[in-house]
Amino acid sequence: ESAALDYLNADMDAATPGVQRYQFNEVTYSKWTGRAVLNWTPKVDFTDQTTIYASYARGYKAGGFNPGIQPGLGIPPSYDPESIDAYELGTKNILMDATLQANLTGFYDNYDSLQVSAIVQNTSVNQNISAKIWGVEGELLWAPTTNWQFNLNFGHTDSSIGNVALIDQRNPTAG
Repeated sequence: ESAALDYLNADMDAATPGVQRYQFNEVTYSKWTGRAVLNWTPKVDFTDQTTIYASYARGYKAGGFNPGIQPGLGIPPSYDPESIDAYELGTKNILMDATLQANLTGFYDNYDSLQVSAIVQNTSVNQNISAKIWGVEGELLWAPTTNWQFNLNFGHTDSSIGNVALIDQRNPTAG
């Protein structure tokens, strides 16, 4: 990853009509991404069929530049790329002569430089924070006959973000 910012603010008098400050921005980012999944189908006595799986995925979103930001406001002219390492471990089960399907999964997502947008100085500004999300999800589907089907889904998610202050530069005290 490399970033280069070339500000070309000419030494022009700001009072000159029609003269605008401008800048050329250039940045290059690259990262390998992918997903790996392991499946195992053990033979167990208490289910008709069981699959246990584990996965790891790496995701990525390139960084960029914040538009129309005046120098000296404390707003970064660019923002970093975002990446995620996502882990999942789960099981899928068929039980009770194939009348019950029971699935359970746990997950953990670790974001590095999560891109968060805010409106500052009448423009959308991206900033980066770290974040973590983890939880469990379950799914039960029971079809005791061909005329009846019952579904139950549940989930619990926890999250945390890094120490960050996203401040409206025009209203830093919020009133």
